[in-house]
Amino acid sequence: MILPKRSFRPPRWLKAATALLTTAYTVFAVILAVRSGLPRAVSEVARVGVAVNIGLTLALGLIWWLYYRNTSGSGDFDQRRKAPVVSGITLDEQSSLSLLAKTSQIIAEHSARATVDAISLVRELLQTGFSLGASDLHLTPEPGGLRFTYRVDGILHDAGSVARRHVSYVINRVKVMATLSLHVHQQPQDGRFTFDREQFQARVSTLPTNHGEKIVIRLAVNDETRYQLDGIGFDEETLDTFKALLLSDHGVIYMTGPTGSGKTTTMYAAMSHIRDHLGDKLNLVTLEDPMEVDFRGMAQTQVNNKVGLTFAAGLRSVLRQDPDVIMVGEIRDVETAVTAIRAGVTGHLLLTTVHADSVVGVFHRLKQLEVDAFQLASASLAVVNQRLAVRNCDECLEEVELTTTQARQLALLDIETEGTFYQGKGCEACRHKGLRGRVPFLEVLRVSDAIREMLVVNTPKSKIIDHAVSEGMITLREQAMRKVHDGILRVDEALRILSL
Repeated sequence: MILPKRSFRPPRWLKAATALLTTAYTVFAVILAVRSGLPRAVSEVARVGVAVNIGLTLALGLIWWLYYRNTSGSGDFDQRRKAPVVSGITLDEQSSLSLLAKTSQIIAEHSARATVDAISLVRELLQTGFSLGASDLHLTPEPGGLRFTYRVDGILHDAGSVARRHVSYVINRVKVMATLSLHVHQQPQDGRFTFDREQFQARVSTLPTNHGEKIVIRLAVNDETRYQLDGIGFDEETLDTFKALLLSDHGVIYMTGPTGSGKTTTMYAAMSHIRDHLGDKLNLVTLEDPMEVDFRGMAQTQVNNKVGLTFAAGLRSVLRQDPDVIMVGEIRDVETAVTAIRAGVTGHLLLTTVHADSVVGVFHRLKQLEVDAFQLASASLAVVNQRLAVRNCDECLEEVELTTTQARQLALLDIETEGTFYQGKGCEACRHKGLRGRVPFLEVLRVSDAIREMLVVNTPKSKIIDHAVSEGMITLREQAMRKVHDGILRVDEALRILSL
């Protein structure tokens, strides 16, 4: 999809020069219009002024044209792999590497200068980050300078560093953009800013370290078209089940998984699916912290603990707004948990996240938060346990033998060690990491009547999982090992996601 060109924003000095020239024209025109009552010398000055203004107008017009061409003429943004692309570049992995190499060269050039152009450098870093589809940009102080690193597909990619003499200028530039205090160095700070236009959002976090302030910039694209349920990664059968659950008129669907596993993305996609199919009949409301994307057809609220707008307080207010579907960013405390479950029982469909170690662990966590077991069983519709794994690079895939340690770890998880295993050995396409791209895993436990009965009588976790499997649930372990033998995952990555 080609998005519109970004808006043209001339600098203040150019607008001021234009205004001054216009004023001069007006003054000289008035003098020439009433010259009959003025000294001859004044009329001559006006004529000369008009002639000079004509030349200045031509020069200023050329400057406007050049500035427009350099800032707006190359502003086409394309989209691929959930990220915008600057200057019309169509991103595949090879061009991504070229873009990263180009940025590394620019960083080296800035580092070699006596005085760094911090504004230009930070803009280049951000533009590259959004083009690469990076989730984060790290600015890490070191004894020799400031190192820049991008996180793309869960993997950190080094982009180079600038000399020590430039560190404060770059750090202060980011702070100014995020409206943070330049004089605070020993305390963490948080801020945010819009890059170029509203679609591109950056959240900034600073942290004092032994070599100076470290900054991490979270890069987010405010584009609801990126959140489509069909593109999340569900297998066909699981996707059909999940879509059917979203048509329910009441109940709670829980998302669980470690930080960065894509839970919020799945919830956004689910809300978009509901809106697109039943949006004209339903009142959709969200409570978020932070609010990352602006969706049409939904009433979205940003949690603000400073003014008392917590998840619990916000949810109580939402329930007085006649909602049909509610998305709550996270259940963290007793009050939010009890209110959310009550909402699911009393005729609302609610989507939320709960931090737990497994699909059944969600129920144990909610019971710890003083939720009544009977109400919990009655309200619950499903649990989605999600993971994101880094996949092997297809360009350098090779067959490998299991190491002794890997075989022992698989045995501890009661997983067969027979079969063929693969691993990327590293090439130019993956920057010699052997890994490129990510693959999602979604384990969906549908809460049937039988499982509800098990929850009420506190049935052990293993028996609930066994029953869910008998009803068709595909476990994370089965999914992971299937992808291992297909060459999509290396063994170490499978072990990582199964141990979370």
